[in-house]
Amino acid sequence: MKHLIIIGLITLLCILFVSCNQILVMRYGIRQPREETPETILKFMGKMDYPNENIFIFKDSSAFYACMRDSIFLGNLLGTLFFSPQGVLAGYTDTLKCQWPGESFVQNLHSNTLPQANTGYTLQNLITSMVPLNDATRIDTANARYIVVVTWATFLGNYNERLFSIRDVIRQNAELEVKPVFLCIDVQKEWNLTNREKNALRFE
Repeated sequence: MKHLIIIGLITLLCILFVSCNQILVMRYGIRQPREETPETILKFMGKMDYPNENIFIFKDSSAFYACMRDSIFLGNLLGTLFFSPQGVLAGYTDTLKCQWPGESFVQNLHSNTLPQANTGYTLQNLITSMVPLNDATRIDTANARYIVVVTWATFLGNYNERLFSIRDVIRQNAELEVKPVFLCIDVQKEWNLTNREKNALRFE
């Protein structure tokens, strides 16, 4: 089952990038995934000059596979999930192609916006799968009207600029109190994956 889930993940990544005519791969330096550690992720973030607050990783391989089995999470992979103050996933659509979803949603949010909710998926379900990357990482939803979870990965290279740029969009609409949380989907070395699982991920 795990083997099939990994194949499904790689298939999705291929669809995402090939559908953009491989321009994304060439332009943003996207590479094959490899095992990471908190230290290598922080090193990458330092190189890219990304703030290291509110950065999370999956707590273990079981949490990783559980999320990858979920059609809602998988459908928003390498994009954004917006949650209401009650922690319920907010429905939205973004028809821009070859563009991370969510930018126009944040830009057009208003204090009286009531997006359609998906009651079958909650922030709490996702939080239980995550652990902080380092001491600077925290999640405090008490003063947030919306929570946006952004999924990203070091193997995406400069493409992450599209994902982390949501910080700027949020600052431009600061009165809405949208809080970003960044979930790194990189596979962790400490999970001790089998060779079969690594081969399915096409590790370098």
